[in-house]
Amino acid sequence: MTNGGKSKEIEKKENTDKNVKNKFVGFVKKPVVKKIFEAVFYPLCSVGLIFIVWAIAAAAISKPLLLPDVGEVLKLYFGMLKEKEIWVYGGWTLLRTLECFAISAFAAFALSMLSAFAKPVHKIFSPIITILRAAPTLAVILLILIWVDYAYAPIIIGFLIAFPILYSAFYSAITGVDENLLKMAKTFKLSKTDIVRFIYLPSIKRPCLESMRSTVSLTAKVVIATEIMALTKKSIGLLMRTANLSFDTAYLLALTIFAVILSFILEGVFSLIIKITEVVR
Repeated sequence: MTNGGKSKEIEKKENTDKNVKNKFVGFVKKPVVKKIFEAVFYPLCSVGLIFIVWAIAAAAISKPLLLPDVGEVLKLYFGMLKEKEIWVYGGWTLLRTLECFAISAFAAFALSMLSAFAKPVHKIFSPIITILRAAPTLAVILLILIWVDYAYAPIIIGFLIAFPILYSAFYSAITGVDENLLKMAKTFKLSKTDIVRFIYLPSIKRPCLESMRSTVSLTAKVVIATEIMALTKKSIGLLMRTANLSFDTAYLLALTIFAVILSFILEGVFSLIIKITEVVR
């Protein structure tokens, strides 16, 4: 092959590489792809940073009983996922979380609707909501453990923590609907059904879902904390308490990772619901 032929081959290859690069850059710069990339990249960076700090701290302390190596915990975590027990116990914890969260959301929405249109109701319940929000979580857990059966304690505690947060968020969303839209609806004599459908629901949908997204992970955390103290049968909390009593720090950290991922999944479900409701209007 002549030098001219080689030059053309090299030039052709360079042009091909350049076109591929331009296409890749153009693809990455698309708004949807960019959002997905940012949604995945930055959380991965955060997780990586946590693991790096963890690894450095574990190496500096050099006491596996206090802080095991990252690799050891991850190996234990993935091994744990192959066992039936973690899925059964995790499933029960998830069921308790969803049960108390659903009850909290339904009760909070019903009461906030009533309070928004009947101010005396809001004035009566407002101090109660304030007390529930101000009460120390640990004190509430200890009192509930004295008063009720340990099996129901996580659900009750989860309700008492989630309900006041959701009520306040729902009430603010309902009372925050644009007054001009409501006046316009009265001017055009819209029915109450249409006012709720076309004004209230679109206005309160996102803030309500946003508050539910942030509260569901808190509910899961409180439920697990109560399970730990109540030694609730078939629960992540029971496994954590057992690991704590046996000084199995690595297993306790693996269970913590499982609980954190569970909370992330619950928040992710609500994030997906929010995205779907934005598309489907």
